[in-house]
Amino acid sequence: MVQLNFFFIVHILASDALNSRHLLHITYKMYLSSLTIECLSLTFLVCYYGMYAADGVEKHWIKLIGK
Repeated sequence: MVQLNFFFIVHILASDALNSRHLLHITYKMYLSSLTIECLSLTFLVCYYGMYAADGVEKHWIKLIGK
């Protein structure tokens, strides 16, 4: 998860550099939005499994958001 979040931060910085040069195309914006959603999904799933491991109670809505 740390590697994915690091990857996400690097892409945010790269998109800022591309935007300053007016080279930020729609395909890269679509890629960046899918990467953002993937990072959020992974974060919700890690939270779900961490809470499930801690107390044994399933919280289905967190798992649903993660999927």
